[in-house]
Amino acid sequence: MRAMSNDKPRSVYAFLSTVTIGFLSSALVLPAIAQVTSDGTTNTIVNPSGNNFTILNGIEKGNNLFHSFSNFSVPTGGSATFNLINTPNITTIFSRVTGGNVSNIDGLISTLNNNNPVSLFLLNPSGIVFGPNASLNIGGSFLATTANSIKFADGTEFSATNPGGAPPLLTISVPIGLQMGQNPGSITVQNTGATLINNANGSAGLKNTPTGLKVTSGNNLALLGGTITLDGGVLNAASGHMELGSASAGIVNLNTATWKFDYANIQQFRDILFSNKSLANISGSPAGSIHLQGRDINITGSSGVLLVNQGNQQSGNIVVDASRLLEMQGETSMGTSQNYLRTENINTAIGGNIVVSAPQIMLLDGGFLARNFGAGSGGNISVNAMNSIEMNGVAPNNPTATSAITTTNFGSGPGGNIQVSTGKLIIENGAGIMNTSRSTGTTGNSTVNASDSIELIGENPVNLSTTK
Repeated sequence: MRAMSNDKPRSVYAFLSTVTIGFLSSALVLPAIAQVTSDGTTNTIVNPSGNNFTILNGIEKGNNLFHSFSNFSVPTGGSATFNLINTPNITTIFSRVTGGNVSNIDGLISTLNNNNPVSLFLLNPSGIVFGPNASLNIGGSFLATTANSIKFADGTEFSATNPGGAPPLLTISVPIGLQMGQNPGSITVQNTGATLINNANGSAGLKNTPTGLKVTSGNNLALLGGTITLDGGVLNAASGHMELGSASAGIVNLNTATWKFDYANIQQFRDILFSNKSLANISGSPAGSIHLQGRDINITGSSGVLLVNQGNQQSGNIVVDASRLLEMQGETSMGTSQNYLRTENINTAIGGNIVVSAPQIMLLDGGFLARNFGAGSGGNISVNAMNSIEMNGVAPNNPTATSAITTTNFGSGPGGNIQVSTGKLIIENGAGIMNTSRSTGTTGNSTVNASDSIELIGENPVNLSTTK
């Protein structure tokens, strides 16, 4: 008799790591250094008033503004405001933290007196923690990174590990990369989590969900560092691009025109951990796109990625690249949904695709879901696992939430297709790969290519099916 997959060492590891990360990340906010202080290298002026800090001047180069801090932490209820009254025409702020302390952000980061929407880069190699009260009001895109430095097109480097005593040689050119150190600090986002529900028509809804870290519609949100942990964290980038990258020892190339990241020069990847109903949300009109890049990507505790295309234009996609393992396992005790990568299309456009690549994929109380509610086409699902895909069981607190790869059509347009490629495919105890239509639209098709074997274990009315 084959052992149940949730007795495997990998599953035990995932459980223990979730518990450990939850404990550690909760403790991280306790020793917060509640201050913003200049390190004197970029003409940055910080005016404190209680827990509020006003930041002025810096070094202006064209549309770029550079700030350098010895500490950058914002206490609960406090704020860090970049007052651009003396530099109103800039479009991007580059901020580095050189003092060796973790940045604990549990208040507001904002800009003031600017003529343009302003994007903000926050660079701290020692680590960044966003508490449950952290928020953004910057008008443009936001990138938080624990890289050592930001590289620019003309060869200039804005370094947090080698800032130098004299004012640095800075540039008007665009950033092209992030130099990751051998042991970059972690990035943690804490909050109370999001509750995903199904509306009466089957579409996704959210309740009791905090705003979390949010950029304005059409802008981008990126977290690039060592281990990336969402502990009930909520991220929102409506109609923009979201990037979660966990990497070390190399350069992450960056194209700010398209807001795309390239990891070809990275030597090692680290882990990305979702727990306690964490949510990455890129829904909008049109929906945005998201890319997760790491070593082990673990999505647990009714957490996931949500893309709802609410408009008539082409949606972005959900893309997940794990260099070792993608695992979706377990849910909260009061959870209403399994762990998920979920796209929906509710209008006339084409829905977003789900594209997943990892040597090993384990869906234990989790699923890839693509749904169509409109006259347009549902999104497609493409899964490539060189070694194996294991799908096992249903969510223990919600028997209708199966471990599944599924496209479901509730509309008049065609449903999405499923393409699965792997060495070994194991489906057991209620899991399945399904194309379903519950309306007038046609179902999609499923294609499964397993070079080694397909194992169907246990009583299961689904396994591999198409229903109308």
